[in-house]
Amino acid sequence: MKRFLVLILFFTALFAYGDNVFFTIGNNHSAVPFSRFGKLLYKDFHTSYELGKSFTLKEKNQKFSWFQTANVGYFKHRFVQSGFLLYSENGYEKSITPALGINTKLGVGYYHMFTGPDIIEQNSQGVYEKKNDWGKPQAIFTFSLGITQSIIPAVNTAPKISLEYQIRIQTPFVKSYVPLLPYNILKLGVIFPLHDHDA
Repeated sequence: MKRFLVLILFFTALFAYGDNVFFTIGNNHSAVPFSRFGKLLYKDFHTSYELGKSFTLKEKNQKFSWFQTANVGYFKHRFVQSGFLLYSENGYEKSITPALGINTKLGVGYYHMFTGPDIIEQNSQGVYEKKNDWGKPQAIFTFSLGITQSIIPAVNTAPKISLEYQIRIQTPFVKSYVPLLPYNILKLGVIFPLHDHDA
């Protein structure tokens, strides 16, 4: 419990600062990393929603930057699981043009998982009843590749559209036989800059 409270305080501090606010919606497939990429576009939609902030750690000539993110979200894999995400990423971004950028990120965080189907148990009277599911804690590790494009290239504070491919590893899903569960995720998002970097 203490570790969870420390995590909450850490993310609260991260959200107090920031250069950008972002929102993403994603499609999630449980599969080996870098596989089934094309199917993320049209098949088996298992949706995630994320809201976050990013802040710049170091910037050079507005062409290269190191940044940190704070992400909260909700994810549902139909018939399998659902839960709440809380994680942070360290990223590197390179500007191809003033409006176009590419980035990569590594992340770590917490996922509170609820099982998809109802859990039914037999009570002391021999009657089957639904068991309360309070969820269970999981660790997550992420790797992402992304691209961003400003909606109005001539305006520094204009919103940006983002497209991102993410690998998320969840552990321990089922300790006895599935200790690591990988997900491939395709995210579409919008980024709202909070400051004019040229100001």
